[in-house]
Amino acid sequence: MAEYINLLSALLAPTIAILGIIFTVLQWHTSEKSRQNALFDRRYACYMRLRETYLSQHDESKRPLDIEDWIPLAEEAGFLFGADIRTHVLALADKEISGSPFFPDDWFVKPFEKYLRL
Repeated sequence: MAEYINLLSALLAPTIAILGIIFTVLQWHTSEKSRQNALFDRRYACYMRLRETYLSQHDESKRPLDIEDWIPLAEEAGFLFGADIRTHVLALADKEISGSPFFPDDWFVKPFEKYLRL
């Protein structure tokens, strides 16, 4: 009987260590998914602001946006998405507005697709 107690005592520490490692890995995985979801939410909100700003240029009662109007949006997009999206947003100041006033053109949406996939 004493041998079984010694064996269980010897196995207890490694078992607890293995369970601790498993819980740590699961917690890391949960935190990583949470971080990715939060980043997606911020990116999508930024995309929707950009989309709304772009589509608002169809309204002829408003003045056309200059490059100075796009710079703050481009800075935010650069931090959230990267340099390619920042460049894309700054290029919007030079684009002619065409198409539907309710939906952006494909060339507007295309660069965002790789960042806004779940």
